[in-house]
Amino acid sequence: MLAAYKFLTNTIAPVPRPTASPKPSMSKYEWTAYWVIFIAGFGFALWISLASSGYSLDDEITHYLRSHQAWTHPERLLDNWTRPGRNFIHFFFAWMPLEAVRVATLLMACGVGWIATKLAASYNLKHLWLLPLFIWFEPWYLSLSGAVLTQTPFALFAILGIYWLTRGHDFASGFCWGYLSLIRHEGFAFSLMFFVWFAVHGRWKGILGVIAPIAIYNLISAIAIGAVPLAIFFEPKPTVIYGSGSLFHFVLPTLWFAGPMIVLLSLLGLPRLVRDWKFTWPLVIYPLYWLMHTIIFWRGMFASGGYFEFLMPMAPGFGIAALYGVQFLRTMAQDQPAIWRSACAGILLAVLLPPIVTTRPFVRDTMKSDLDTAMRWVAENRSSAPIVLCANIYVEYKNELWRQPGYDTLHYTDPREQAMGTIIVWDYKYADVTFFLKDELEPAGSGWTRLTSFGKQAALAKNPGEETVVIYERTGSCTLPKVERSDLLRQQ
Repeated sequence: MLAAYKFLTNTIAPVPRPTASPKPSMSKYEWTAYWVIFIAGFGFALWISLASSGYSLDDEITHYLRSHQAWTHPERLLDNWTRPGRNFIHFFFAWMPLEAVRVATLLMACGVGWIATKLAASYNLKHLWLLPLFIWFEPWYLSLSGAVLTQTPFALFAILGIYWLTRGHDFASGFCWGYLSLIRHEGFAFSLMFFVWFAVHGRWKGILGVIAPIAIYNLISAIAIGAVPLAIFFEPKPTVIYGSGSLFHFVLPTLWFAGPMIVLLSLLGLPRLVRDWKFTWPLVIYPLYWLMHTIIFWRGMFASGGYFEFLMPMAPGFGIAALYGVQFLRTMAQDQPAIWRSACAGILLAVLLPPIVTTRPFVRDTMKSDLDTAMRWVAENRSSAPIVLCANIYVEYKNELWRQPGYDTLHYTDPREQAMGTIIVWDYKYADVTFFLKDELEPAGSGWTRLTSFGKQAALAKNPGEETVVIYERTGSCTLPKVERSDLLRQQ
């Protein structure tokens, strides 16, 4: 059985042996074009990052905040929601403002582009000067490569895992595959995939590399907080609030946010990429990643939400596949310089047009202004409140609520358990799914008094026209029956 499996693995997924040096070989003019495009892409993404008055996702604030807090509360590095692998990476920069951490994340994105170039060179691909065009100018890469989220670290460790595998650095490659599971949950599938591959090939350094980060994290977590994080993979449906969707949900978002021309070139290059499968097969992680997210959202698992942003780590895979497509077009053009120059001009225009026309800095959500107004009201009218609670992470970030005594133990608990004088700043997006239920705060006998409200919910909100933010104060004892909350999130 083992012999048959080993034979099958050697046939389908042999040790990838590149056909060329990883040192990119280009003419002086190609190097010039390469760096002009690379710097232009970086500059565009830098503008997106620094000119954004809003956030790519509200999650970005949470991710930054947890890494920032770890400087004074090291246990925050173990936060499973913001992922320990990402927490640890951004921790080194998070003593700086959010904008500075965005720039640091963009530098990681530069590393993704450079490693992808070296990998493409080892595949003996030509026209490498086009690769930064294909990676940087994928709309999702421009928008998200500087965001303090999991996507850029995941993309970096994935491309490093492939590159070091082709260079024969088994422990380093294995460590990347193991570490991916600490950056995003779906990375565990690749941890398991390459653990099996290293085991079948008898590459023990690779096995050790995969196990090391996972084992260290789970051991530290078990000692520090008495929990084994691996248990999360045995609860594939922790909540239904994110919903589910069609098997084809990601098709159109991928076409647009990867870039129509880049997707087309990738499809044209697919036959040649498959032809070179003996050393390109590790790139299969990118279509597998797409397929995994499709199934996860289709089945409503792991709180996916169907967000296209989660697919951004595929950018280098699309870039390399598109370069294979260019090779195909170059062969078609043969010795026709005019045709080839026209093809290059068309590719440049078709790749650049979608992101230049549509990609802009993130704008400030109007609800953030309503929250700012609400917090100013609290500061002016209830400055002596023992604690102020708000489910929206923006308020925690902007007003440093975590510095309040007892905030960690009181946040996200039953309103009935709060002390007299406690202030709850209810917001329509997050409060009702984090235990501050408006329906329980409103009735007479709840022990809470409505003080004031601000703003109106957007047209696309659940209850358009109703208040955006409402401020409540604990003023009396609760006479209503206690509500069982053990399954609250599942019911939302």
